[in-house]
Amino acid sequence: MGLAIDTVLLDLHNTSTNAAALAAMAPASGDSLSVRSFKDGASASLENVVVQCTTPPKRVRVLSPRLHDNVTGLTLTALENPTEFLLAADISQALYSADTLVVQAEAAASSDTVAALFVYYSDLPGVQANLYTWDQIKSRICCAWGSRARRPGTCGSAARRPARRSG
Repeated sequence: MGLAIDTVLLDLHNTSTNAAALAAMAPASGDSLSVRSFKDGASASLENVVVQCTTPPKRVRVLSPRLHDNVTGLTLTALENPTEFLLAADISQALYSADTLVVQAEAAASSDTVAALFVYYSDLPGVQANLYTWDQIKSRICCAWGSRARRPGTCGSAARRPARRSG
């Protein structure tokens, strides 16, 4: 089975001094809004959407001629910046092999809006991701480990660095 999760990065660069109402987003270099072709009997689904915008709330819309509604599609509102996830954990949207998605977003004046789509494939030819569920991982955890973080602006500062011991 060729399990895969594809992350598609998108950008809407608004150079206007006016806010942009739902405008088409462009995929990043190397990414595509075409759903990859997969075998009959396999499936693909949009698992989640994340948006980074200047001033929430902002809407993002995923459209396709093959989705349930090709006019309003899947329209989501980002209430925070950055959003964590716009779809609930148990919700996903079925996608069709070789379909082309259109993603639109709102943007504040003279700003960028960035989005990421997470697409899951149950059997994508030529790919075999090593994916695990939380239930498979949590039983393998033996120790919790923390990471010490520095305050911004103190990294590499001689005044904050502890003295070294000699010898």
